[in-house]
Amino acid sequence: MPKGGLLHAHTDATLPLNDVFDIVHKYGANIEICSTHPLTAENLDNGHAKLQFRPTKVPITEASTEIAASMLTNDYKPGMWCNYHQISALFKDSKLDDYIHAQMLISAKECYVTHNTMGKIWSKFSNCFSVLAGLLSYEPIWEEYAKRLVLNCVDDGVGYLETRLLMITEFFYDIECNRRLTRRDTVLILLRGIEAAKRTLQEQGKIEEFYGLKIIYCTLRFLKPEEIWSSMMICLDLYKEFPELIKGFDLVGHEDSSEAYTLKAYLPILLRFQELQLEEFGDIKVPFVFHAGETLGDGSPVDENLYDALLLGTRRIGHGYSLYKHPELMKMCKERGVLVESCLISNEVLRLTGGIGNHPVAALINHGVPVSLSSDDPAIFQNPILSYDFYTLLNHSTKTNLATLKVLARNSLTYSLMENPMKERVMRKWEQHWDEYLDWIVNIMAQVAGPQPAGVDVNSSSFKDKGKPMEVRLSNMTAAKTISSVVRSSLGPRGLDKMIQTSNGEVIVTNDGATILNHMAVLHPAARMLVELSKAQDVEAGDGTTSVVVLAGSLLGAAEKMLNKGIHPTIIAESFQAAAAKAVQVLEEISIPVQLDDRDALLRAATTSLNSKIVSQYSNVLAPIAVDAVKKLANEESTNVDLRNIRTVKKVGGTIDDTELVDGLALEQPVVTSAGGPTRIEKAKIGLIQFQLSSPKPDMDNKIVVNDYRQMDKILKEERQYLLNMCKKIKKSGCNVLLVQKSILRDAVNDLSLHFLSKLKIMVVKDIERDEIDFISKSTGCKPIADIEHFTEDKLGQAELIDEVHKNGAKFVKVSGLKNPGKTVSILCTGANNLVLEESQRSLHDALCVVRCLVKKRFLIAGGGAPEIHISRKLSEIAQGLKGMESYCFSAFSEALEVIPTTLAENAGLNPIAIVTELRNRHAKGEVTTGINVRKGLVSDIKQENVLQPLIVTTNALEQATETVSLLLRIDDYSISR
Repeated sequence: MPKGGLLHAHTDATLPLNDVFDIVHKYGANIEICSTHPLTAENLDNGHAKLQFRPTKVPITEASTEIAASMLTNDYKPGMWCNYHQISALFKDSKLDDYIHAQMLISAKECYVTHNTMGKIWSKFSNCFSVLAGLLSYEPIWEEYAKRLVLNCVDDGVGYLETRLLMITEFFYDIECNRRLTRRDTVLILLRGIEAAKRTLQEQGKIEEFYGLKIIYCTLRFLKPEEIWSSMMICLDLYKEFPELIKGFDLVGHEDSSEAYTLKAYLPILLRFQELQLEEFGDIKVPFVFHAGETLGDGSPVDENLYDALLLGTRRIGHGYSLYKHPELMKMCKERGVLVESCLISNEVLRLTGGIGNHPVAALINHGVPVSLSSDDPAIFQNPILSYDFYTLLNHSTKTNLATLKVLARNSLTYSLMENPMKERVMRKWEQHWDEYLDWIVNIMAQVAGPQPAGVDVNSSSFKDKGKPMEVRLSNMTAAKTISSVVRSSLGPRGLDKMIQTSNGEVIVTNDGATILNHMAVLHPAARMLVELSKAQDVEAGDGTTSVVVLAGSLLGAAEKMLNKGIHPTIIAESFQAAAAKAVQVLEEISIPVQLDDRDALLRAATTSLNSKIVSQYSNVLAPIAVDAVKKLANEESTNVDLRNIRTVKKVGGTIDDTELVDGLALEQPVVTSAGGPTRIEKAKIGLIQFQLSSPKPDMDNKIVVNDYRQMDKILKEERQYLLNMCKKIKKSGCNVLLVQKSILRDAVNDLSLHFLSKLKIMVVKDIERDEIDFISKSTGCKPIADIEHFTEDKLGQAELIDEVHKNGAKFVKVSGLKNPGKTVSILCTGANNLVLEESQRSLHDALCVVRCLVKKRFLIAGGGAPEIHISRKLSEIAQGLKGMESYCFSAFSEALEVIPTTLAENAGLNPIAIVTELRNRHAKGEVTTGINVRKGLVSDIKQENVLQPLIVTTNALEQATETVSLLLRIDDYSISR
């Protein structure tokens, strides 16, 4: 999206850290590192070592090698400088790079847990800049940094940048590390980098997307007034030499710190700065663009910076978080055209707000205050240049749409410090790019939506253009592949999670493919086929719901290549089905037989399924429960298990560790105690009723007029007697526990009935759901009773004890010691909140399905991408023996299977090309169980690692995905049904 300009970002914290690392590795031989502690494993794990960098011209010698080696031991003297390349070479893994990376960014955990106060988070924030300053203060690094900064901005849709440049040049050196550079030198190097970026953009045909870069000169608000004045003089000297580059002046740093000066404290020099410009230039050429209102204060001295900034004529306000508390100041901003540079994510990370829902940006926009979105320090927050800030606002409210984003993007150019006619020219360019963006959206949506009704022949109810079956197929494939790409990042133990907000406001966090797709609003019929494919896999195997969709997407990509080569879709479909059949045969040959009494094998399969879930750390709790639950229902002769005979009772309270397999029956409804009835019954006789214990009601609504209190009294007595007789009949049967089905029309049991039942010492559990009746009946041996006249002793179930159990703040009813227990299982599932509880229940269901698969077909295969690589290799060998188009199709099918190991590697942060290549080599040597151990980040024997999965999960996924792709290939037209 063309986002216009980025008006508030600090130069040294804008470029993504991956790019910074790439540059530093290139010039690392001229960079030195020092630490406050030795770089031992313990210090790196505990985060004790604080690092700094600087350019160096010291050559690499034997002595420097010894010093570098000492840095990894307790012999190292803190503060001693060592060559970065030498230190890096001593680490055989990425541990040092990961640690340096962590020193330069703020993770979510640090933001919300480790540094959970404003003072702590600002301390870490300042340390990030300290580390970055040393890395960037070297001429070739600074030049390459400037180049990549421009290129990354353009790639993120940001065409114009007003960067806040804080020039601390104490350690800034030239390429030979012989001369300390001045601020003028750093500007010249920056300009060289910008010119290099322009040349690259020209080669890429993107030069029109870059509008320019300007500098807002900055200094720290902790300095004394005389030091600030010196910075102002340097700023004016730079403006005289670079008038088109230096466009503003600002004071930066933690505004709310006790060490920071307020604007009022600097007032004499700030006014003098303006007077000096008026005397020399006749106008203010370097206006103030102040940080102000970056505080939670209300009327505090720091909060008053907002007043002083406006009185000093600031052109814009950086952050302006507390501005919404001052209606008059908002009015002044609106009247004077003072834009607020709103930094949503920065304000959240730096503890001003708990999230976008509490951010005042909406209030500012609603009051007509000009606002633009900025990212402040995206590199430190692990964000791209500006996309996340726009995405965050777009998802904040249903009222936020493209029109809102357009206004914010346009504001970033309208209120920029560009001068006419340049601003007018840039605005025209941006409007053109915005229109092109809208056209692109329309085209993409048209592809996803498929052919429109406008192309329908009214008489035949089919499309007129029957000469374009290829377009129809490609439209279907595009829509289906879009669905596949949505869930691809969720595959495997390191897969990412999706947050889903349902239509009723419920929030779901999951990486389960079936759950994600089930909650998606999918319109395109081809895309819906992939949603149904995931559901089919869930029903048949219970696991592999993400894999089957990813596999289908890859097969569609392979089929598209075959179509583009002119191969007929029927040949492709038939060849793919033949390849799938061969693949299933190959998998069966390498499968490992398993017996139901081999509990360890069942546990390994259930654990493998759980390892890809959010709750994977609790697999040692959930896996045994899943295995034991299925084993209670199955025996050696069983060929299937009905999972409807396993009921999960969900209760908020405690942790997932408290989840348990209940010996007997568990009911999620608590005992009704409002009338003082019992909560514990020994030698229980259980009645399960489907009628109401409340006043009788006629089938039709009638109006009864009572005009005599004696008649009213008689009605009440009749009602009381009616209910008492019912309760006595229940007691006469011997029943002492009553389970009452929920009624949607009226109370299933009213207060008067509860009173009678309490007096008769009968425990009552009401609001039993209709779909629970069969399960309870089967579990307890009691028969559902639909009428009081049929309430007899022979319909009661019996148990040694029924008790209301209190566990971690949750209440449920436990039935134990059943006299005639049925083949059912109850599982009590617990969690700290509903989000965790729902995901735990979904994960447990998948584990149950995996064990059920082993009852249906008692074979296991290795996981970790090993079977896909093996059958890919086998199919490639078969393809070499085939002729014609079938050979091409078999090869394409075999290549498509590699999407599973490739995606597993990608999601684990590994190099997919290197990993898949190594897998091919190991399998070529006959190591057919070699796969990806994503937790260790290497290739190993997955069978030895106990990463095993049921054969039926993979074979079913192959067959179902191939069948779906074949169906899509055979479609060459649409028809709209009347």
